Amino acid sequence: MQVLKSEVRDAILRSAEKLFLENGFEKVSMRTIALKAGMTVGNVYRYFNNKDDIFSALVNPLLSVLIEGLTHEPEPLNPNDASRLFEEYYDRFELFATIVVAQRRGLILLFNKSRGTSYENEYSRFVGMMADHLRDHLKEMECDPSLSKYNGFCDVLSHMFMQGVLKVLLNEPDKKAVGIIMQLLRMMVDSVPGYISFCGGNDATHN
Repeated sequence: MQVLKSEVRDAILRSAEKLFLENGFEKVSMRTIALKAGMTVGNVYRYFNNKDDIFSALVNPLLSVLIEGLTHEPEPLNPNDASRLFEEYYDRFELFATIVVAQRRGLILLFNKSRGTSYENEYSRFVGMMADHLRDHLKEMECDPSLSKYNGFCDVLSHMFMQGVLKVLLNEPDKKAVGIIMQLLRMMVDSVPGYISFCGGNDATHN
């Protein structure tokens, strides 16, 4: 029995990633991946069962990090300091932006090139989790997350933010991308107290 080699597996993943990014998952075959990697298709099947298995190996590590960041308990926030939220969380936001840019290929694959894979609904699931996370923070700020206006606000804001992030990752170099994503985060955070005030302030949104 031949021993599987990590360098061969890595070559398959690099070739598949490039092809998926260029053409999308549905237009790539195991044969084209093998040709790109300079090996037989039979050898590719020794390492991966199918295309989806390869795609999973490329995106699963990033997906785990993203979900972990949205499943921790929200920290208590002082609603009187809502306008200072971005400054309070600056280091965390900067770390998020840096990770996203460093993992840009995986994120583009997961949220922009996954049609036809078992991950094609992950964008909607992730945006939903982000919206739920935002609703949890609103609750900590003594707002009522059951109100339909907040439900819609959180959903739309989360979708707009992720669309902005994807556009940046697709079009901007790394150094510039981090700064733009930080600006998007600031816009997202700053919109929360403004929206609360527009809808009647904290007095109108207490449970």
